[in-house]
Amino acid sequence: MTTHYVSYGDTLTPLGAILKQKDATGVLAAVNLTGLTVKAFVTDDTDQVVVTETTVGVTVVTASEGKVQYDFQGGASLLPVGKYYMYFRVYTGSERDTYPARPRQMQVIVQNPAP
Repeated sequence: MTTHYVSYGDTLTPLGAILKQKDATGVLAAVNLTGLTVKAFVTDDTDQVVVTETTVGVTVVTASEGKVQYDFQGGASLLPVGKYYMYFRVYTGSERDTYPARPRQMQVIVQNPAP
């Protein structure tokens, strides 16, 4: 499991990830995102969606290497202090794959800022 820590209200540092899946030989390899649409969504510790699937804040950093990032949004979209799970969905037309494929593998902890 990967864990990303952020202090409540901080939006400067995005969460980065490399999206991977097994290739035809069974080896885990980066997904080539060239020409594909990437969206993100966030669930809370009870698996309720708290950030609806969106392209807002999602950047494909290096498509050929499967590198993406999610830039946390401010204002009314700030996540409250708590534990969350981040997911990326990759679309080609109406078909999609979700990363990570196993639930709760990309954890986001929003914590109170230091005094």
